[in-house]
Amino acid sequence: MNILIENPELQNISILPGVIPSMKEYEISVASATTIKGNFGDILTQQVTFDNFIVLYHVLHITQTLKFRIVDSTKCIPFLFGIKGTICQNLKPSEEPCLFEGQCKLLSVAALLSEKALPPGEYHLFQLNVAREYLSDLKSSYPHVLNDRFINEVGDPGCTHIYTTITPLRALLRIRSIMDCKDAGAAGRSQIIYSANQILIYIMEELATRKINGFSLSNKDKQTLIGIKAYIINNLGQKMTISALGKKFGIADTNLKINFKTMFHTTIHNFVIGSKMELAKLLLEEGEDVNQVACKVGYLETTNFIRAFKKLTGMTPANYRSGLAHRN
Repeated sequence: MNILIENPELQNISILPGVIPSMKEYEISVASATTIKGNFGDILTQQVTFDNFIVLYHVLHITQTLKFRIVDSTKCIPFLFGIKGTICQNLKPSEEPCLFEGQCKLLSVAALLSEKALPPGEYHLFQLNVAREYLSDLKSSYPHVLNDRFINEVGDPGCTHIYTTITPLRALLRIRSIMDCKDAGAAGRSQIIYSANQILIYIMEELATRKINGFSLSNKDKQTLIGIKAYIINNLGQKMTISALGKKFGIADTNLKINFKTMFHTTIHNFVIGSKMELAKLLLEEGEDVNQVACKVGYLETTNFIRAFKKLTGMTPANYRSGLAHRN
């Protein structure tokens, strides 16, 4: 994949192999990497290639509005995940966003960014390209999603339908495990291929079971609420308030509370707490310390986390983990 910057006024653009020092914190040790550097900022692309998968991680730190032309010759099916920053179609704030944080769309970075203007900001995009033949082999497991129409049209630039879902927590954890991979050897590649397979399975399950509610809402309101839900899932370690969410997404607090409950049949508060505890369970299942888990789901005091966990699950985090060990 080649990323070309089409701003004629920009100068001193360099394409460098590897990861530059200012981007080292995002390095995946086993990946090949290219950095585009200039007075507009830095763009890092990392890639790990397997027989049936290509894993790509893009980090964009830009200080000026950029126009892109991206050439991508791959014949794979792309699964694109918004990790940080919302990508909009153009500079008009009224336009519907193309990709929210915490959202997965089956389109490529080339389809997302080519011939579009991207405003200054920090953007992180994770892309999993999957061989069509590999997906075809999975059709019997997910017949409601992986039918012939899906296989033939998804990722096709001429297709008017774009498959979209909120990134499940389990998939998000696997994405972050790839982004945090610091082993440059065979163990690192094994970790990434395992995680890539798990991400694909979790997304297929989500596409097969998703339900769209809230038919009384406009399409614009639905997209905004989906963006809010995706943002919450992607930022469970942060403190969130209804007023802060409303300000970020341009919706009044009262409308946000009413519309969220109309569409998802739960309050924002219950959804946030439930998602935090679901993430906590997954982290406990992976063997993380209770204090670390509390921090990762946004609790400054472990005692408050233990209390919330017990209220929702009926047991303490330690008892939950002990139960897992007993079942295993």
